[in-house]
Amino acid sequence: MDPSEEDESGLRSPWVSQDHRRETFVSFREERNQDESSAFCESPSVFSSEADKVRGMIESRSAHGTTTVAMIIESGVVVCVDSRASMGSFVGSSETEKFLPISRSVVATMAGSAADCAHFIRYVSARSKLRELNEGKPLSTRTAAQLLASTLRRQPPGSDLSVGTMVSGIDDGEPVLIYVDSDGARVSGSLFAVGSGSPWAYSVLDAEYSKDLPKDRALDLAEKAVRTATDRDAFSGGFINVFFIDKTTATWARERRLPPPNAT
Repeated sequence: MDPSEEDESGLRSPWVSQDHRRETFVSFREERNQDESSAFCESPSVFSSEADKVRGMIESRSAHGTTTVAMIIESGVVVCVDSRASMGSFVGSSETEKFLPISRSVVATMAGSAADCAHFIRYVSARSKLRELNEGKPLSTRTAAQLLASTLRRQPPGSDLSVGTMVSGIDDGEPVLIYVDSDGARVSGSLFAVGSGSPWAYSVLDAEYSKDLPKDRALDLAEKAVRTATDRDAFSGGFINVFFIDKTTATWARERRLPPPNAT
């Protein structure tokens, strides 16, 4: 009997041929792949840079307010973050640390749910420390980002996680910057802004960023981008913290901690 035919009782036959099952599975898989690809964008050609590739994902995580920026320059990686933690329209804290070290040369930023980011980034940090104790060196930037992405991807459906982080550091003498989010996405780039204030930060960065910027000008640019975002985005604010990961020493340091304009 053909699988689509009905028996005398009016019900479809439970006996389905192997060919029919295979055709149904292939059709379902093709339809699912098409839905997944079209859910993000109609055409990949609309993206002009690696930063544009993740802007849709980044801006979709704007329920939790923040502005974080990271950029690669010739001498290292510049990271700049605000410090406001919001709960809806309520400002929970103006001194939240959104710069989370994984090792001496690898760091991550926090955007999304503070609890989710802190939990998973600290897990990666613990794994990096364990690796250093056993083998004499911590996880590289790329390995740390891969571990974070795969850990997030394995979380059960419906976990409702909110993580948008930039993992940056120095691997084999070269600066590395990777965006990771709670869907398990992992995208390498040279410039990212993450959080509810990212559209305003990008308006500054796109106009002035260049990979050959001197360190001082890059620090100024990162500060200006986050400052602009805090002026325009009600969910970003507090102190502006600027960090630099030096390519030569492969270590990070806080370069600036700037108070809000109205701080006394």
